[in-house]
Amino acid sequence: MSGSKIKNTLSIAEIIPAKTRFKLIAIWLIVGLFTVFGHSLLGESMSSTTAVIAFLILLLTIVGAAFGVVKEADELAHKLGEPYGTLILTLSIVSIEVILISAVMLGPGEFPTIGKDSIFSVMMIIMNLVIGLCILLGGLKYGEQEYNAQGAMSYLGMIIMLGSIGMMLPNFIEGPEMEFSAIHRPSFFLR
Repeated sequence: MSGSKIKNTLSIAEIIPAKTRFKLIAIWLIVGLFTVFGHSLLGESMSSTTAVIAFLILLLTIVGAAFGVVKEADELAHKLGEPYGTLILTLSIVSIEVILISAVMLGPGEFPTIGKDSIFSVMMIIMNLVIGLCILLGGLKYGEQEYNAQGAMSYLGMIIMLGSIGMMLPNFIEGPEMEFSAIHRPSFFLR
């Protein structure tokens, strides 16, 4: 051991691979360019071609960033194991959803129900599309499937609770400029 040197520090190149660094730089470069020049490029006088190109660039940037976060969280989850790995994956996905919903809510225009509508659409996508595809594709590949009943029940319980809170709570929070019509109010009161 006297002749060998033990390396205690890691360089950034050893922690973050070159491909990930390139993706990070490209994504933040696009974000910076749209932050600085976006208003002049995306004005009311932009052409259809410019709008389509800007949409595709932004869509690919958002999807690339989201998949990059999930990939890194997945690698971290494998290193940490259960239950921390599941928590990290869940928090990364929830963070992505919250950031996207917040970005839409902070955009131009006053739409007080956009947060509630976004949560409802995410719930419908998860409960119908993702679970339906898992059941269909798993059934086609494996025939009869086994599943963890305890995990499935806790997952569905969490979805139902969060969905109920997300759908009902905005109806009971009123501020000076927030008025809900009778259609938005539930038929019962929490008192």
